[in-house]
Amino acid sequence: MQTVRISPDGKRLAYTAAANGESMLVTLNLETKELTPILRASEARESGERTMSGYRWIGNDHIVITTISRENIEGQLGDFRRLVACNVHSGELVQQAWDKAGGDAGFIKHIDHDTGTYLLQRDAIQESLSRYGFPEVVKVDVATGKYSMVQRTNPEVRDWGVDSNGEVRSGSRFDGDSGKVRVMFKAEGDRNLKTAYNQADETWTSGAPDPSMFILGTNMVYTLANHQGHTAVYKMDMTTLDLTEKVFSTDGFDVQGIILNEDRSKVLGYRTFDGTMCRVFTDPHLKAVKSMLEEVFGKDEAVIIDYTADLSKIVVYAGGMTKFGGYFMFETQSGSLNLLNWEKTSLKDAPANPMKAEWYTASDGTKIQTIVTYPRHRKGQGNLPVLVMPHGGPFGAIDSAEIGFFPWHQAIAEQGYVVIQPNYRGSGGYGKDFVSLGRRPGGYGKRM
Repeated sequence: MQTVRISPDGKRLAYTAAANGESMLVTLNLETKELTPILRASEARESGERTMSGYRWIGNDHIVITTISRENIEGQLGDFRRLVACNVHSGELVQQAWDKAGGDAGFIKHIDHDTGTYLLQRDAIQESLSRYGFPEVVKVDVATGKYSMVQRTNPEVRDWGVDSNGEVRSGSRFDGDSGKVRVMFKAEGDRNLKTAYNQADETWTSGAPDPSMFILGTNMVYTLANHQGHTAVYKMDMTTLDLTEKVFSTDGFDVQGIILNEDRSKVLGYRTFDGTMCRVFTDPHLKAVKSMLEEVFGKDEAVIIDYTADLSKIVVYAGGMTKFGGYFMFETQSGSLNLLNWEKTSLKDAPANPMKAEWYTASDGTKIQTIVTYPRHRKGQGNLPVLVMPHGGPFGAIDSAEIGFFPWHQAIAEQGYVVIQPNYRGSGGYGKDFVSLGRRPGGYGKRM
């Protein structure tokens, strides 16, 4: 069982299951326990093949599936992204706004579960040749796949920002020739976008202002910015770009993200990093649930994955640090906590090889954090073989102490190796100065 999503009313689950060596999207009726296969999710490798890359509920009757179609484009393989809605009652599959769509027609910007409609950003092909492939925003009816125009293309926009009411409030574009990022914003009460920012960051470490959540009725947004050396959460006035209030930060590390509710109208918490990825909830209900779950499973061993609109049912992933994990259903009204299934049924909750975030001093005096996985069968032994496995990227990538989706470090440690995953100079999570070290001679893993 992987990637579990619960319907807004809590009556069904959608998740990926393995069967006969293949992945399959299925739904589970929590009342009748009926399991229904929806779509095979094999990898697209050759021209004409399709794969599933994600899915989410829109309303209680439809799952919207993101598909990737690999096609031959003038001798080169290219991927097209499309959405397909599945009616969980009839099994009918409906194409979502495919008509007159370009290469990417799969970026959902806003969902209205009550009406079964959503805002979709897609590449346009019906505009003039000068705007061919630029993004537009359309409103889609999930039941029929029909759409209406909300925001036409703009020559200065490659990505649109939408508030929790479904109103387009911003647009942005990166110019690869000049290095400039243009951010446009529609102020409260205005009808048109105006340029708020148009600059190039010559250090490649700061980034442009990027609204994470629009605060309704104001020109304020929540945003992530490394204004004081490390990424923190601020309130920002989009008309002046003034950072008016620091809302949340962590000492010595970058904040990784803001956790929002479904319609992006409320901050529920923050994603943090200190060698381990964590979620810090500020919402009182979720904060209490997380505290209770950690009493049962242990610190950092329980992650809230998804929940119903009224928070009466919460899908929890337990494990990932000291042992392999599984998915549980927590019902807040009754307090019941029941296993849905293990992530890897062959391993269940087998013990993991221990992982720890360690620090070492490099040859030039730089402090570097590394994730070390120790072979559990050789505890206390010395002179063990070592394998160094640096992450990719290199820009902003990061390794953390967790089993993860592709646990190669666990498989290698199980064979008796110590696995070292250094977050070398330029890795994300450690502030602006550490990122800049990666851009100097000897950066990006060239010098230990």
